[in-house]
Amino acid sequence: MDRFNLSKMGINVDFLPVVDSSLKIIAYEAAISLEGDNPNQDVFQFHSSELNEVQASIDLYYKKKALETYNRSSPLLLSTYPNVSDPYPSSLPHPKGFEVILTVNPPELWLNGFVMGRYDQLSSQGVSFALADFGQSFLSLPFLLHLRPTIIKLADNVIQSCMIDDEILKTVSNLMKPYREMGIKILAGGINSRVQFERMTLVADAFQGYWFSKLGGEPTIL
Repeated sequence: MDRFNLSKMGINVDFLPVVDSSLKIIAYEAAISLEGDNPNQDVFQFHSSELNEVQASIDLYYKKKALETYNRSSPLLLSTYPNVSDPYPSSLPHPKGFEVILTVNPPELWLNGFVMGRYDQLSSQGVSFALADFGQSFLSLPFLLHLRPTIIKLADNVIQSCMIDDEILKTVSNLMKPYREMGIKILAGGINSRVQFERMTLVADAFQGYWFSKLGGEPTIL
């Protein structure tokens, strides 16, 4: 977008650790945030017709900044905004010393054949994928086998249901077994206490949340 400079809008990128059941960091996820008292945030008001342009601009800026500032060897998870035609354009810097895992939303791919073809190209170049909001919408087995994700991120409402209902927890655990047997890591986010962590170990083998660390830091058990 030309009508404002994203580099001056107070957009930050934080790196949130993803840990396994032994609290070992296995990846980091780049998360976008805005400075709390940024006086320029009002320029993010735009017409609905500009939505795709805004999303594409922010998506590109966020990924570029994350790739340029990431200084670890663990895999880096990058989210993709909806309706972005190219999730990893050639203008992005080539990662050095770490694996890139693109987080994708399945419905967006079903509706856009070009995007699905682009993911095939990226896969051949060594980029891996994570599925977002798993359990939120219908997902076909052929699609899953085609994309071959390394990570499945459970939808927030699935995680919350597992937290309060033992039967749902048991059912989700059984549903996730085939994927885990395929070598796919099941990621549960929003973990903010030891109780939540221990409960979700019955379902997941990768975890994220403020209980593990401050932004970008090493895991700290609080």
